[in-house]
Amino acid sequence: MNSKVIGITGFKYSGKSTVGSIFRRHYIPTIDLDEICYNVIKPGTAGFNSLLNYLGTEIIDDNADIDMQKLTILSCKQSWIRELLDDILESELDEFFGNLKESLPEYKVDIFCVECSAILNTRLRKHVNKFVLIDSDEEIRRDRLKKYLGLPDIVLEKFIKSNSKFNTNEIDFTINNNSSIEDLEKKVKDLIPDIILKVC
Repeated sequence: MNSKVIGITGFKYSGKSTVGSIFRRHYIPTIDLDEICYNVIKPGTAGFNSLLNYLGTEIIDDNADIDMQKLTILSCKQSWIRELLDDILESELDEFFGNLKESLPEYKVDIFCVECSAILNTRLRKHVNKFVLIDSDEEIRRDRLKKYLGLPDIVLEKFIKSNSKFNTNEIDFTINNNSSIEDLEKKVKDLIPDIILKVC
């Protein structure tokens, strides 16, 4: 069985994790890549030391850990920081995807999903067969970011501007998340047969 990897991507707080949980409920295995990425840069790792060396203590929070919110904002504002993260994460994630694709036949699944907000902006795309974009209107994204991150308006606008577009040529499916969780669940459920048909 030649299993395919589907990337669930989108803007921060677009609903990727919610979509991932819906896929799981429909028996499609899904992994949150953000957690795996964090393990590469958490305190005590070479990745953590590299970030500290290049960016200084500005990215360290009160618990001596990486301030992921600040790192996300910096990587969106400055492309060289995005490239630095890519360099740190690439070899570890190459190994992860290699092991994943070797083990997939054992699980006898046609598709396997990975969630990651940055998957279309990094070299990770080489590991993914098709992309599902979780999208929403800008005003809704603004409200969610303000609610969950508590960013000042001026920072919020810069953050939204730096995350304003995806390369639509690399998007295979789009799910609009402007409404209720029930509506989102129906959209995902309706899309699953199309995904399977297109990738298998």
